[in-house]
Formats: sequence, C-alpha cells, structure tokens
Amino acid sequence: VGVTVDWTWERTMRETIVNPFYKVLKSLAERKTAFEAYINELHEAEAAARKSSLDKARKGWMSAMERLGGGDEERGIQSWWSWEKGAGELEKRMSPPEVWNNVRNDEERRTLFNEFIAAKKLREVGRLQSLRVENLAKLANIFQSLSLDLAGPLRWREVHSTILSTQAWQSDPNLQRIAQVDILAAYEEELNKAEREQGDERRRVGEEKRRRNRKAREAFVVSSSLSISSRYIS
Repeated sequence: VGVTVDWTWERTMRETIVNPFYKVLKSLAERKTAFEAYINELHEAEAAARKSSLDKARKGWMSAMERLGGGDEERGIQSWWSWEKGAGELEKRMSPPEVWNNVRNDEERRTLFNEFIAAKKLREVGRLQSLRVENLAKLANIFQSLSLDLAGPLRWREVHSTILSTQAWQSDPNLQRIAQVDILAAYEEELNKAEREQGDERRRVGEEKRRRNRKAREAFVVSSSLSISSRYIS
C-alpha cells in the first residue's frame, strides 16, 4: 500500500484493513509489531542510502564549492553564509552544474554545505590564531628594537604612537590587522618584563653594595686586630 517512514500506525490501519493480507496476522499486537519492524527497516535503508549518496557526492561537492570564487576569497563562499543564501549562489554558479544535480535533494545539499562551512570556519580560526602569534612576535621585536625605557616615565599613549610610526608597522599589512587589545597586552608584558629587570638590577646593586660593605667591615676588623696586637707586642 506504499507505507513510508512518515506514516502513522493509524493511517496504516485505515489503508490495510481492507487488504486480504490484513488477516494473515491474527492479533492487533502482531500487526503493530510488523508495522514497527517495517518502519525500522525503511529508516535503516534510508540512512544507508543517505550515507552512500553523501559519500559519493562529497568530494565533488566540496571541490566545486572551493572553486566557486575562482581563487578570489572575497567572491567565494563566506563562512557567515546561511544555507538560504548559499543555496541560491551554488545553484547559479556551481561548476560543473551537474555537481548540484548529482545530490538527491536539498536536505543532503544542506548537509554538505554545512560541512563545508564548519571546515572553513575551523581553517579561519586556525589562520587567525597563527596570525595573532606571528603578530605578537613581531610586536615583541619592535619593542626590543626601540629600546624604550618602559619602566621609566613613558606612558601607553606615547608607546602606542611610537609603535605606529615604525617602518616595521607601516610596511606590514598583516601586523596592522592585530587587535588593539593585543597591542596593549604586548605592551603590558614588555612593561612587566622591564619592571622585573629593573627590580633585578636594584637587587643586584643592593647585593653588590652589601658585599662591599661586608668586605670593608671585615677588613676593618682585621686591621684593628693587627693594630691592637702590635701595641701589646711593643
């Protein structure tokens, strides 16, 4: 009678009750068990067919979506696109066009589209993280090349203005994409480092002064002892 996965038991009863085979099973419970087993088989068959269809189409579909912009990132699929926007663009511009038609339905096309978007977002996050690490390293190099007295009277605005005026900053478009908060974080890291180095230097100078004073005291004690001994001997 053409039962499909979306049929309910009630609808199936109405369609089959007049069929001669209805009475082959003697109880309502047996008939419902047979119905549920059949629906499960349909679900399993559909899941297998869907997986097979997606596996078959995935490689060609992903390649076609990668080519959509013709190598121009701005003209290609964007990670913020919804399926509703992507569907229209893909149906019009996908090459070759049969790639679109080789997928069975829009539900499968949406699945492949979402897989592509998820992978694209992951790549973008990876690129941004790598770019941030590179830019922070470049900023550290700029700080070192400027030899700024960060532990002295300099303040953030002066440091920020000095960084933006350097050739290293002005000639590097990637560095210019760094977030202002990252520049501030790099400045604070360099400031903390300068303050630690200044503290270390003060401790070193203090320790050296204490060492000299101790030696002077020891020399004085030795000198005094010798002087006293000389008088007693005399």
